[in-house]
Amino acid sequence: MEDSLSQEDFALACAVLFGDRSHFDGKYRTLTVRTGVSRVIYSCFTHISLLLIFISLLSEKKRRRDIYFITAAVIYLIFINSSAIALKACITAILVISARRLYGFFDRFEIFISTVFIMILYDPLLCFDGGFMTSVFTTAILLLSYQPVYRRLSSSRMIRRLRLAAPLTLWFILIFGTMPFAAYYFNGASVYSVFLIPLLLPFIACIIITCPILFIFGGAYNALFPISVIFRTAAAIVRYAPYAVSRLPYYYIFLPTPPITFIIFYCLLWWIMLRALKSEFNTPFTKCIVSAAAGMLLCSLLGVSINSLNIYFVNVGQGDAAILHTDIGETVIIDGGGSGDNESYNIGDNIFLPYLASHGFTHIDAAIVSHYHKDHVEGIISAVENLKVNTLILPDCMPNNIYRQTLERLAGNRGIKTEYLHIGDKIKFRSGLTLTVIAPDPPVADKNNENNTSLVIDVRYGDFTALFTGDFEAEEELVPPTDIDVLKVSHHGSENGNSKEFIYAVNPRIAVISVGKNNRYGLPDKSVIEDLTAIGACVLRTDMLCDIKVKTDKKGNIKYSSLLGGNKNAEKRR
Repeated sequence: MEDSLSQEDFALACAVLFGDRSHFDGKYRTLTVRTGVSRVIYSCFTHISLLLIFISLLSEKKRRRDIYFITAAVIYLIFINSSAIALKACITAILVISARRLYGFFDRFEIFISTVFIMILYDPLLCFDGGFMTSVFTTAILLLSYQPVYRRLSSSRMIRRLRLAAPLTLWFILIFGTMPFAAYYFNGASVYSVFLIPLLLPFIACIIITCPILFIFGGAYNALFPISVIFRTAAAIVRYAPYAVSRLPYYYIFLPTPPITFIIFYCLLWWIMLRALKSEFNTPFTKCIVSAAAGMLLCSLLGVSINSLNIYFVNVGQGDAAILHTDIGETVIIDGGGSGDNESYNIGDNIFLPYLASHGFTHIDAAIVSHYHKDHVEGIISAVENLKVNTLILPDCMPNNIYRQTLERLAGNRGIKTEYLHIGDKIKFRSGLTLTVIAPDPPVADKNNENNTSLVIDVRYGDFTALFTGDFEAEEELVPPTDIDVLKVSHHGSENGNSKEFIYAVNPRIAVISVGKNNRYGLPDKSVIEDLTAIGACVLRTDMLCDIKVKTDKKGNIKYSSLLGGNKNAEKRR
């Protein structure tokens, strides 16, 4: 069949029939997830529903029909798909049939609890599976919330006349009710996925029905004209659906990873809303829930930092990526890492962008590229493609560079303001954060060494100072600030750009080296580490500590933490 179908149709057939999305192009696969089409393309519940319909047509006797279905469900699990979602669908259907046979009715919530219990008993590790846990939470919220929300929406005459109560109820619950769980496991939510189910399911059903026929009669594929037309038409519609949805406004919402306390707080608020919809708001139990929610909100407000700046150094391997975030929400990114030795793995899409989304940095005030090397610029391209970026800041050099041209094209298409900075230019923010370009001079930038085109940025926040150097190596041309608080060590700790004279001149309290573990360049150089240690600097390396966070106030009081190194206070200068 693979020989008879186009690559796109074959990839879609594998996804619809077996859940195998590996044949999709990486960007298309990501697009199907963000638009919510992936949920419809491969739905175990669709397979089970079609199986039930087919068996109902084969036999009129209910008892025999139930036996046929249970047998077919077991065969489906063994030979076609044994994933957690497929198992959940089959167990649910079997329990419903069994309850009807034994008691004449079934309770939805009891069936749900029994299904989850059986699955966790079968495989306790499912508790750590994001897809399974999200489906569990989604089902529970739907069972608890559907009736009260539906009744409230049905009270509107217009909604009732247009028969929108049911779809709007599902949309409201699936978007807002499950939002904290979607944020916790996936850092995002597809806005229109609920409406895609009734629109695309008929075409998915056509693919499921026609594919086996075309497979069985693969040699006569062209002769099966009516069936092949149905398949190709349905496949074309489903394939195009992600592109159509991506043109709608806010089709995908990036969400930060919430703490567990926030999820509990959100669930309490949702419970309060349901009690109000049921006219059970003014009860002692509801008042206890309100008090608990208010207490959690008060505790979170007491922990809010004022006049603080957080600097995140993201572990992107052999590359640079940093984020500056103030307490009033201003966000600046300086470089974003990029693929080095593994050309097929996009660091920007797979590491830097998820890091931004998980921390809630989806609205970027300024995205700065130090210079046009892939290990600095690829993550910026991913951010510009997917997030809200106000201003793109580029070095004014190398006009024919492919990465510069890509960024300029993306910025033009997305209406992003582009600025080209030179030595002496400043960027000021309302919080007091100031960024000043102190290099390169045009003569230095025009040298053959592309590293010397790097923008060197002096960061000031009250009494706090930091220096971001990119890969700049002509440090003899610099007039750097002295006795700084944080130095982003140039060129991943290379001896070029970090001479002993330069290190002693800037005299940093903290030196951060963004470098890949066991990199083939042998960086950072031993002499650079020795010089930094000799002046008493605290050396933090992403290859040893992974992601690094530096937090400061305007008085220069610094705390730093890392994924592997814990939390510490930086010592004051003597």
